[in-house]
Amino acid sequence: MGISLPSGVSKGINVEDPTLFQYGGKWYYFVAMISNPDVSIGAQNLDNKHLELFEYTNEINSLCLYGNIVYNDIDGSISRFINRQDNHVEIGIRQMEKVSDVGGTSVKPSLEVFVPTGKADFMHTFIVQNIRILDRKKQNITYQISLISSAWYLLCSRIVFSNYGKAVDPKLKNGYHMMQKFLTDALSVNSNSFMVDPKGFEDAAAKTKTIEIPFITSGNDNCFSVRKYIFDKLYWNKNQKDETLKFIIFSPVDNTYRCVDYNVDQSWPSCEKPVVILSMFETDYEQQLYASNNELASMAGKNATSTYEDRFRHDIWTFDPSTNSFLSSSSSFDEKDLASFYNEKPETFKTVKSGNSYLITKDKYPIQLNLKWFLNTNQYYCSIVDWDRSYSLYQSAIDNLIKRDAIEVTVDGDITHQPGTCMGIVLDRTIEKVPDLTPEQLLELYEKHRQVESLFAVLKVTHRFHLSTIGSDASYTEKALLARNFIMPPK
Repeated sequence: MGISLPSGVSKGINVEDPTLFQYGGKWYYFVAMISNPDVSIGAQNLDNKHLELFEYTNEINSLCLYGNIVYNDIDGSISRFINRQDNHVEIGIRQMEKVSDVGGTSVKPSLEVFVPTGKADFMHTFIVQNIRILDRKKQNITYQISLISSAWYLLCSRIVFSNYGKAVDPKLKNGYHMMQKFLTDALSVNSNSFMVDPKGFEDAAAKTKTIEIPFITSGNDNCFSVRKYIFDKLYWNKNQKDETLKFIIFSPVDNTYRCVDYNVDQSWPSCEKPVVILSMFETDYEQQLYASNNELASMAGKNATSTYEDRFRHDIWTFDPSTNSFLSSSSSFDEKDLASFYNEKPETFKTVKSGNSYLITKDKYPIQLNLKWFLNTNQYYCSIVDWDRSYSLYQSAIDNLIKRDAIEVTVDGDITHQPGTCMGIVLDRTIEKVPDLTPEQLLELYEKHRQVESLFAVLKVTHRFHLSTIGSDASYTEKALLARNFIMPPK
C-alpha cells in the first residue's frame, strides 16, 4: 500500500494529529489516499476534516467489499481524478491507545502519545468505480466516490475448466473443491494480499461426496458466475442436494476467503463484543455502555406470499427422448423436503442452556401449508424443467434469511464484525424501577420483544466512519444485518 500505519511507541502520535479520532471511548488512526498511476496526477491524502463519510459493506457471497466516500473538496484537488480510468483509494484504520512516551526526565517530562493496541486493523485498496458530484457551495464541491475491492481485478479473470474425461481428479467434480480451486487459482498471483482458507471448503466437500457436478466453463465464466452456478447445482433436486446451507465470506481483518456452514457453529469466525444490549423497558444501561442509542430496524424485502410460493411442491420435469415425452422426476421437492431444509440450524440455535434447563427454539416453517387457507387441494405447486431453471432453492433460502424478518442494528463499530460471525441481542429487563410486579406482569415483561433477542447469524455489515469534524464529534458505527430461521418460544 502507498499509505502506512503507525507501528510502535517510538512512532506514537499526539492527540492533535489530524489522522486520530475518538468515538465510544476508543481511539482510531484513519488515513485515506486517492491515487492514479499517471505520474502527472499522482496521489493525495484525503483530509479527515473534509471527509464526511467512508463506508464499506461486507456481505455473504459478494466476494468483494464495496462502499462509498463523501468528500468536501474545498481546493479543487480532487478534480484532477475525474474522467480517469485507473483511480484507486487506499484505506488504513488502526485501533490506538494512550501511553506515556518513553525517555521522560525531570527536565523534559514524558508526553502522552497514541500507539497501536495490537488488535485487528483494516487495510484495503479499492477501485474507484465512479466520482459523482453531489453538491456545490461556492468553491466547495461535495463528491461521492463509489468503491469496490481491488480483489475484483483477480476474481474477474476468466476461468478455463472442464471436469469431463477420465484423467480429471475425481475431487474436482465436487462443487466445494471446484470453488476452492477457482478462488485459489485466481488469488494466488497476489497471495500477499488475498488468501483462501481451505478448511471450510474441505469440510463441506467431505459432507457432499455423493454430489457430482459435471461442469465445463463457457469461455466467459469467472469466480462470480461460477459461484452462483455451483451453489445452485449443489441444491438442484431432492437427490442432488446439500443438507445444510453454506456460503462464502471474506474477512478484511486477515484478507481471507472462507466457506461457512450455517449448521456448524465451529466454522464461524469469531469476533469481539458479540453482544448488543438494548434498553427497551425504561432502563438506562444502553446509554451508559454506548456512545449513542443503538438503532433498530428490519429488512422487509420479501413478502409472505412469495415465501408461501417457495413452500409449494416443486415438480421437476425431465424429457425422455426414447418416448418423446415429459416426465415428472422422482427428485422433485415436496413440501416436507422444503420445510425441513429451510428449518435446518446448528445445535447452538436448537437448545439454549439457562441454568439447569434447556430452551428449545421452534421451527419457523411448518411442515405443511395450512389447509384452512390453501383450499384448492393439489393445486399449489411450481413446475420447473430440469434443463432451464428459473428457480434456485439455494437463493430462495438465502433470501428468506436476508430479506424476510432480518433485524438491522446500528451500534458502535468494531473492525472484527463481519459476515459469518454470530451476534446476540440482549434486552435489558432489570426491574429495580418496578419492584412490585405480579407474576403475571413479570411474565408479560419477559414475553415482550421476544423475537428480537437471543442469537443471530450476521450476514451483512456496513461500517461507517464520519470524520468531517475531528475529535469527539467524529464517529464510527456499523449496521449489522442479523438473521435466523427459527422462532423463540415463550420464555
